[in-house]
Amino acid sequence: MPPWLDTRLRGVPEPALRAPEAPGKWSVIQVLQHLADSDLVAGYRVRMVVAEDRPPLQGYDQDRWAREFQYDQVPLLAALDQLRALRMANLHLWTRLTPSQLQRVGVHSERGPESAEHILRLMAGHDLVHRHQIERILNSFL
Repeated sequence: MPPWLDTRLRGVPEPALRAPEAPGKWSVIQVLQHLADSDLVAGYRVRMVVAEDRPPLQGYDQDRWAREFQYDQVPLLAALDQLRALRMANLHLWTRLTPSQLQRVGVHSERGPESAEHILRLMAGHDLVHRHQIERILNSFL
């Protein structure tokens, strides 16, 4: 995701990155901060699943995080730097997990049992959803 973002966002004026897709919807910068926070959460969850026995995995309200942590005020470079750093740390760990570690399970507060492998698959799909969202937002303004 970070290399695609570097290419896709090159030359896009910041006002276009700050404009929400529609009233009540996120801007590109808000999506970027959401992606960074999602990597933070997924990284923690996978670490807990691998290191603990069936740990609880707390769900969270992404829209509340966006409001409370003022995603609309986050500097573009801060969001990108957070995402790059978290993704690099996560990929470093995730690519070294053994098959037995990938099968370890935690219990999500809303979805029930989830393996480390399942969390990684969710993150891959999550990236695709938000990549399409970013494209849609940019295409509506540019």
